[in-house]
Amino acid sequence: MSIFINQEKSIINNFNFYREVEIEFDDEDVELAEVLMPVKLFAEVLSHVIAFDVKNKGFEYAGILTGFQLGEIVGVTGAYPAWKIRASHSGFTIPENVLLGIDKKRIGDHQPGFVGLYHLHPGFGVFLSSRDIGATERFCSFYGKSVNLVISINQGKLEYKFFTVHEGKAKELAYRLLVGRYHV
Repeated sequence: MSIFINQEKSIINNFNFYREVEIEFDDEDVELAEVLMPVKLFAEVLSHVIAFDVKNKGFEYAGILTGFQLGEIVGVTGAYPAWKIRASHSGFTIPENVLLGIDKKRIGDHQPGFVGLYHLHPGFGVFLSSRDIGATERFCSFYGKSVNLVISINQGKLEYKFFTVHEGKAKELAYRLLVGRYHV
C-alpha cells in the first residue's frame, strides 16, 4: 500500500493549503464479494439482539437488513427487527404480515430494498445451519442475492459473521464496518 500526499499553497492565503491523499491498495486487499455496514447501524442491531437474548434466553431472533447491491458488494443501510418468526425443522421464516409491516416501515424511512437477514444463534456458534441455508435460499428467491448476518452470544462472548448461500452451500463474506466515510 502506498500513500501519496500533494500540497498546493493557496495564492490568496499562504496559511491555507490543499491536501490530497491518494491511497493505493494491492490487489490482495480488495474483496470482490463484500458487505459494507455503518458501525452505528451494526451497534443498533447488536443492541436489539443482546436485549432480546437477555429477555428470552435460548430463543432465536431475526430481522431484515435493507440496502443496495453494486455487483458483488452489498451496502447495508437499515435494519428492522421482526417481532415474530416461525421456526421449524426446515428453517425459520418471517411471516408475510410481519414482512409487509417491515416493508411499509422501510418505505416510510426512505430505505432501499431488502438485502438480507440477521439472526441470533443463542449460544451455539456462528455458522449457517441447514435451516439457515434454507431460510437464506427462500429469501434469495424473492429478493435476489442476499446476506445473512449471524450473531452468537455464548457465556458473555459475542461472535458474528456475514454469509450468503451459493449452490446450496454457505459462503462466508468479507465485511467492513463504516465510520463516516472510512472503514474499520
